[in-house]
Amino acid sequence: MSRTEGVAPRRRAHAGTSSGIRVLMGVDATRERVLLHALQAAVPRGGGAFHVLRAVTAPELEARLSSEGADAILLGEGLFELSPRMLAVLANPSRPVVLLGAAPGGVLPQGVMQVPAETGAAEICGLLEAAVQGSPDELTAALQQAGVKLPSTRAGISRDPSLPDTRRVRGGKVLVFVGAPRGAAGISRVTIETGGALGRRDKTLLVDAVPREPSFAAALALNPARNLTAVAAGAPGTDPVRWARALSEWCQPLDESSPHAVVLAGVPTAPMRSRLSPSFLAELLQQASAHGAFAYVVVDGGAEPPPDTFEGACWRALVETADHVLLVTVPDTVGLARAYETLKGLAVAVPRERLGVVLNGYRKGEHDAPDEVAALMGVPVVAVVPQDERACTRALRTQRPLLTLGRGPAAREFLRFADRIRTTQAPAVERWWRRWLPTGLRARRGH
Repeated sequence: MSRTEGVAPRRRAHAGTSSGIRVLMGVDATRERVLLHALQAAVPRGGGAFHVLRAVTAPELEARLSSEGADAILLGEGLFELSPRMLAVLANPSRPVVLLGAAPGGVLPQGVMQVPAETGAAEICGLLEAAVQGSPDELTAALQQAGVKLPSTRAGISRDPSLPDTRRVRGGKVLVFVGAPRGAAGISRVTIETGGALGRRDKTLLVDAVPREPSFAAALALNPARNLTAVAAGAPGTDPVRWARALSEWCQPLDESSPHAVVLAGVPTAPMRSRLSPSFLAELLQQASAHGAFAYVVVDGGAEPPPDTFEGACWRALVETADHVLLVTVPDTVGLARAYETLKGLAVAVPRERLGVVLNGYRKGEHDAPDEVAALMGVPVVAVVPQDERACTRALRTQRPLLTLGRGPAAREFLRFADRIRTTQAPAVERWWRRWLPTGLRARRGH
């Protein structure tokens, strides 16, 4: 991949413990002896020692990570059964991952720091220490010391050790809708209706990116065979022409009421999930939103999955690639509590200025006011969708978007939300979301 968020991971300051740094290591036997000796002899700046947990295969390493945890992971290119999928599962913005040598399959997930295979043991110790306990500038220095050539920028040295991005500059906007792990918040419905509202005037792609239990095909009477894995099977790589051809072939029209919207269905069966990867999903969003492609890419990311799983790695790739991550929640006490916990995790991987909350099924007078919810969450409420149970039931029964069934209260809010999204075509600034706020809420905030 041409982008690696993990170089300066968003982590807690002074990670590790007073007793040292726990390193989960999986490298070939020759390198293991040298690295083990160096790590055991080194003393982290925070005191204590490097505590090394060893694994001889990638599945064993994953099992030890789940059962024992680690502050950092050190991998070698010769680790048995280390696949692109496994590497993506291990990558996590809150936990540094260092890879010695080539990435399996040539695919480097976000959140992985790749260094030359011949990097010395002392440099690796320094890199692990800086990644866990150091500042971003100290991590940059440690990467350079380890032999990573960082590209230059006008402001100096970039902290991204990957190759320069050769893809087309993004011209469209990527919106990823997600939810808390539990509770039926209506993420898919909100995604469909937002995409449908945008697709009335603008070229829009809706993507069902939920690896387990996708819903677009059933909700919209689509052909489930025309899905994400069909695009992945064509292996478009980073070629814009092949991506455009694949999307043209496999996308389906949403509805005649949204003439500019098309849909890419989700993975219909469990065995087909193996054809996806986090890097493929990130590339899909990049290519679909490039200049000349779609004005809007609207993605159903689904409920937050467990972090150290394949589904969790795919979910992270979506939210880290998005321009805006919108958390859908029901506005009752339990739903807001669950949403708050998910937001805390999202804020580790996504800047807060790119986050927003959608209140779905809102009942005025029964639920807290949107501005009070925004104050509680620490991020703005960008849409308030009124409860419209009759229209939602009818939409499911007829397998069509709400917007085709008349101008009910929920449909009207989605149309207003789409109009607010269209007003933010300029590059995002710190308070981009203020223009997305419902008019009444903007007035109460005094902006």
